Amino acid sequence: MKLHIQDQEVTALERLAHRVLFMRLGRAISLIADLETTTNPKTTFNVGVVEGGTIPTAIAEQAKLYLDIRSNGKKELG
Repeated sequence: MKLHIQDQEVTALERLAHRVLFMRLGRAISLIADLETTTNPKTTFNVGVVEGGTIPTAIAEQAKLYLDIRSNGKKELG
């Protein structure tokens, strides 16, 4: 699964909205980390890649999160 957030900054209000999008991405990672998975069938997940921006001192134009979900049961993936 790939979550991709992209925005183009124009106004101060849009810049604020842009920052909120990236805070949401961080919260999503936190919520994913708190998930409990089943052991039967075995189900695992991993936020394997998070990327965005070009330098630490600038608001990134886009952010991506790659989530790998695996399970021995089809129901758990639905």
